[in-house]
Amino acid sequence: MNMKRWSLYLLICLILVGAWCLFNQLESTDTELSVFGFKIELQQEKVSGQVIDEDGKPLVAEIRFFDSEGGLVKRIQTNLKGEFGIHLDEGYYTIELSRGYEYERKSIPVEVRQGQPVQVKPTILTRLIDWRAKDYYGGDFNQHSHFSSEGQNTVEEVLTANLANGLSYGALADENTVDGNDEWNALADQVHYLALSGQTVMHRQQRYVAVNVPKQLTLDSEASIDSINQLGHQIHESNGILLTDALNDSIKSLLEGKGIDAIEIWNGQQVPPIRRLEGLEKKMTANVLRREKWFELLNQGMKITAVANSNNYDINGALIGEGITKNEHYNRWLADGGSVGEPRNYIKADELTVAGILKGIKEGHVFMTNGPLMDITINDKTFGDEISGVTDAEIAYLVTSNQSELMQLNIIADGEIIQEVPLAKNVPNLGTLNLNLSDYQWVAFEVLTTSYEYALSNPIYLKAD
Repeated sequence: MNMKRWSLYLLICLILVGAWCLFNQLESTDTELSVFGFKIELQQEKVSGQVIDEDGKPLVAEIRFFDSEGGLVKRIQTNLKGEFGIHLDEGYYTIELSRGYEYERKSIPVEVRQGQPVQVKPTILTRLIDWRAKDYYGGDFNQHSHFSSEGQNTVEEVLTANLANGLSYGALADENTVDGNDEWNALADQVHYLALSGQTVMHRQQRYVAVNVPKQLTLDSEASIDSINQLGHQIHESNGILLTDALNDSIKSLLEGKGIDAIEIWNGQQVPPIRRLEGLEKKMTANVLRREKWFELLNQGMKITAVANSNNYDINGALIGEGITKNEHYNRWLADGGSVGEPRNYIKADELTVAGILKGIKEGHVFMTNGPLMDITINDKTFGDEISGVTDAEIAYLVTSNQSELMQLNIIADGEIIQEVPLAKNVPNLGTLNLNLSDYQWVAFEVLTTSYEYALSNPIYLKAD
């Protein structure tokens, strides 16, 4: 009996010692485990590096890893020191380093072999263009942490992804809770980032995103037009704004009640609102339908700001899709996945403050994008402004992109394209043209690329001469 007991004790000790050996070797980048003389080969090795700016200072950036066939393997962010590290299977990879839409993007080929950790030398990302110099600031009002039921990331991870994707401001909009906002604001103060308190008030499939409201809000069970407008006015008393993607039959009444400040026509969980993305299921083209509904409202004389947000639940995750289709742009969009700020709003503001950003939203000084950047005026007036004297209007434009091949700039008047301007593919496009716009109520602009990257502006409103 004693012999059996001692044998059991010995077996337990051997298992514990073996587990300790296994744990310590897994923590290293060794490719062989040795447990009691038995060798087990690992199939992975560590790849690490650092991203810096032109002055040699650490730069928080996004890192994407593509396999030899160009498929996205992994998306991660550096830490606040610009450092990254990941274990990858043996093989050939391309590492893409980026920081949003204003910095250069660099690609580095690497080969991963067992027993040969890869240390990428510090990589400099240069800022190609600074849209802040034009008083434009990019941000995302609809992103989620683990406080949302489907959220995958901590508040700190979401904030780091905001920095890595080059955002200047952002709101945490967890569903029916404000539990993450205190941490969100405290962390943002440490890294000089403009954080806005937010929340998503859910009612069935309809979303109402409250921004700059610290206390939790609720809607009654009916979610009537009156109750939604009352919610909006309550938010306004706290100097906040209310956004919605519920472009249903009641949206006009909601807008007339002045409770809604902006409508989300571009949700990052569906393909961008590009008309040429045909042959897809209706639910995946919801953004196109929202855009057309917004155009209808504008044609009815309503002035309402449109916004674009990522609605992101996983900073490194795949998008919600239906698999490969016959549309190559859709397939590319789906395969690339999504993160915070994809898409985002560039808001023209006098200053990067909460008051400045919310004022820019209310006044419509916004363009929406998942890549291309634009700065366009009509007779020196910008998006959201109202002008007269447009029989010979001068349109001045600057369009650029750091990631996609530009194709054309479309001038949209009262919902129809009235002028197509060809764009050079890989350089900033600067130009002017004159048009007679006296027959129209409003003019907006969209930028098309050879892929799914896209930008759409809010309108400039026209008054009869």
